[in-house]
Amino acid sequence: MSLLEFQRALADLAASPQLCRELRAEAGPVLDRWRLDPRERTRVEAAVRHPGWVVNCTLWRANRLGPIYTLLSRSCYLLGDRFRDEVERFWTLHPRPDFMTRREVPRFGAFLHERLRSGGLRDPYLDEVLTFELAFFELGLLPRRQIAAETEEAMEAFPGTPLRLHPLVRVIRFSHDPAPLLDVLRRFQPVPADLAAGEFYLVVDGRQAEERQMGTLPPPLGRRLHDIAAGGSVADGSDEEARLVRPGLAVPDLAPISTEAIAV
Repeated sequence: MSLLEFQRALADLAASPQLCRELRAEAGPVLDRWRLDPRERTRVEAAVRHPGWVVNCTLWRANRLGPIYTLLSRSCYLLGDRFRDEVERFWTLHPRPDFMTRREVPRFGAFLHERLRSGGLRDPYLDEVLTFELAFFELGLLPRRQIAAETEEAMEAFPGTPLRLHPLVRVIRFSHDPAPLLDVLRRFQPVPADLAAGEFYLVVDGRQAEERQMGTLPPPLGRRLHDIAAGGSVADGSDEEARLVRPGLAVPDLAPISTEAIAV
């Protein structure tokens, strides 16, 4: 019928081992999904029945998995043996991939967060580690120079103006000490049983051109910055507010600042 429809059929089948199994059992109902002429139906069926078709499926899955595993490596390690099942659930929910990494990776992250919220997935570290990895990834996509120029102009409005988190800064609340936690996961090692629990705040700072910086804040300041990020700030010029504004972690909330992600 059309080259596009023929290609769509091959792509959909490469993405779904289950669909391939159904076609091999009974081709007709599966091939009816696409507008194919008799010759195209024959060719699609022959392709899927060929022993080498499994390589096509493997390559498709590897290409889709690559960015997720690379950019969310700590979260994937935490999933362990559950990783495959969670990916299968995600692909069932989103059978068509978005090959724009800046959209596909956050989409998988949102899927895992929802699984954690719903109780379908349980892990004592995954939520905070996943939030960190998504923030780290997101900051790498933003137009740093443009944002820096716009926020510098806004700084003159403090005090007396409600604050917002600097667009190139993220603050993540941890219930476990983030330094040793992220370090052992970076090395793909098990989380130690004696990892300190409590209230910790990790700041990821993307304002520098070279690389994103990380550091921790004392709980009172971290909590305040976390509240500001959630929209809970009314600037009063207090010392606490100034301690966040002076290093540029928070900025006056004036006109919208350009934060459109770079295409990746």
